[in-house]
Amino acid sequence: MQKINENGRLKKFVEYLNLLNKELSYDNILEFNAYKYYSEQTDRIVFYLNSLSKIESNFTEKIYGIAYIILIFSKGIIYNLYWIIKSILLRIKLKKKIKFNKIIITGLNNKYTDIICPIYESFNSDDTSVIMPSECSEEFKYSSFIDINYFYRINRRLFGEIKNIWKTNSEIINYNKRKNIEVEYSIFIYYIIFHYSIKEALIKSNIRKFEPEKIKAIYTTNYIDELSKILYLYTKNGTKKFGIKRGLTGDNIELEWFRGDLLFVKSKYEKKLFENRGLSKDEIVITDMPLYQKIGDKLNKNLKLINWSKAGKFKAIYCYLTQPTNKYFNKKQQIEEINTLINFSKKFNIGLLIKVHPSEVKSNIYRSIKNKKNVFISYDKLYECINFCDLAITKFSGTGIDALYLGKPLVIINYNHNYPSKLNIYIKHSLGKVINNRCDLQALFQCNYEKSELLKNIKSISNLFGRISADNVFKFQKDIIKYS
Repeated sequence: MQKINENGRLKKFVEYLNLLNKELSYDNILEFNAYKYYSEQTDRIVFYLNSLSKIESNFTEKIYGIAYIILIFSKGIIYNLYWIIKSILLRIKLKKKIKFNKIIITGLNNKYTDIICPIYESFNSDDTSVIMPSECSEEFKYSSFIDINYFYRINRRLFGEIKNIWKTNSEIINYNKRKNIEVEYSIFIYYIIFHYSIKEALIKSNIRKFEPEKIKAIYTTNYIDELSKILYLYTKNGTKKFGIKRGLTGDNIELEWFRGDLLFVKSKYEKKLFENRGLSKDEIVITDMPLYQKIGDKLNKNLKLINWSKAGKFKAIYCYLTQPTNKYFNKKQQIEEINTLINFSKKFNIGLLIKVHPSEVKSNIYRSIKNKKNVFISYDKLYECINFCDLAITKFSGTGIDALYLGKPLVIINYNHNYPSKLNIYIKHSLGKVINNRCDLQALFQCNYEKSELLKNIKSISNLFGRISADNVFKFQKDIIKYS
């Protein structure tokens, strides 16, 4: 299969999405999904579309092309069926009536708690609604908390929203015909709208039950996900819309897709990245990195973890901050890496504390491992896990920055994946120790390392990601109140 110039094609595809938004008032809520799917599938779909369109293509190539188009649209049908079934089950499970308060704060999982708690405490809780998964509710008053799954329940407005989405799709089809848009781009947009139509319609139909004029401010910790974007679009012009950048910030096209009024970032480095992608400097506020004190107070109080470490009598405890699979790191590579770490920990009497990424809490990989003598699986309490260990290991997860902030030596596993080194912020800025092969990883478990080398350039992270201290919480809260 011929390699496509992905960067050039992606740039053109993004320009196409921007044209749709400009000329058709296309609402942009699916642009991230479109970009993500397009970037992963560009080579393959261009190859098969060319096979179908070229007369000289042989019969086998045409069959493969037809089969591939059928496959991707079949995946869309299965995905929509999944959301229909899930929405019905959620309707049965979640019957409580909910309402939006004047201030809305959203977060996709518990890693955003250290940002959301200070915002929540800056306002009267009776005026504030926190939208997060149910497992995050313990930090907030029950009356203020909204389970994020409420926005995916089936309701009578659903089919009206689906109709509106397909009306938009028809407008795009006609637009593409008039403008002679490349077939490749058209196919992608049709597929993305088809693939995500039920999910999008569920969010829109549930949000429309609330009164937008009563919402005074929205704070989103993941400003490019569908829920955040629909909230931005749904509320009236008088509503202030804020985004907070919490995790790692690399230079990529997602930075262009902030649709709020003001974005809080952690450092001058991050601010510059957003400015280079088109955001005005007046739209960006530097807050440094808040370390929420209440989270710090809870460190080292997990009795199961404490008992496991005492019983093991380990030479040291290493915390593996897991990396979710993606186009650069597949499931096979992930399983191989986990098994290698477990085998080394057993061989050299190292306690392996595996902190599972929030997006993988339902993964069968970790559930099949279970807790062993030398392995402990943790699904929450990031700071507790980091604080408990002697050393942190990751691939290119942003949690490695948290480990450095808390003064822990950091190791980056830089093999068994296809992630470009130029995109890996740890390698780019020489943060921590980079492991490039299995032999060096084994030496690490034999405790053959200098702690100073693993903490290399730790002082530079404050320049890259802002300073961290409990005092930053008060500064962050002052900024929140000031701009609100």
